[in-house]
Amino acid sequence: MFRPPRLLFFLSPVTIMKKQLIGEVDGYKVYVVDGNEIRNKENCEFTNFGQHGRFPFIPVNEVWLDKEHGRSEKEAFVAHAIKESDAMKQGKSYDEAYDLGLGEESKYRERSRRNVYKKLIQNIGDIKVWLVDGKAVRNGYDKSFVEGGHCKVYRFIPKDEIWIDDDLSEQERKPVILHEYNELSLMRRGMPYNKAHLRSNIKENRFRKLFRRNKYPSLKVVS
Repeated sequence: MFRPPRLLFFLSPVTIMKKQLIGEVDGYKVYVVDGNEIRNKENCEFTNFGQHGRFPFIPVNEVWLDKEHGRSEKEAFVAHAIKESDAMKQGKSYDEAYDLGLGEESKYRERSRRNVYKKLIQNIGDIKVWLVDGKAVRNGYDKSFVEGGHCKVYRFIPKDEIWIDDDLSEQERKPVILHEYNELSLMRRGMPYNKAHLRSNIKENRFRKLFRRNKYPSLKVVS
């Protein structure tokens, strides 16, 4: 990737308004912007992405992605921008932060080449529940991944997805899916992870008691 020179530019309010929120990662709001318009009208050095430390016209804790970025590279660019931004907040120079961002991006690109998906278990509303190669996830992403996880807890899991470890028996998958779906639903509504996790544990434990008696409660959020 071309390393842009450390030149700072500012955008007009009209340009800043043209952005679309696509998600939130680790406290950063991620927006898609018209990179071509930015480059033509304000700053020719804006490339695939940017963050406040590099471009002060981008608000703090925001990542901007050029709408022309490749879909397969989106997560790598976001990972780079966040690492770069965090490093600059800690007082590192742009050059130092850029190198750290490249390292994070490179790790992500290595991971993205590993196909961890095994099969789609089910859809629950707009949530896709996937059976994944748990060993590959632990080797390539996070050693702490066990049983299951979702996009609100693990940054590497795509939006609106739940991953279930293939180490689980088929009988064990349903209570874990229930837990992960319930936790994800609560966190989507703004509940902190710790509280959502505890509530989901309660629901999972109730489910397991009914499960032993061959009764299957529906997948509903704990209120």
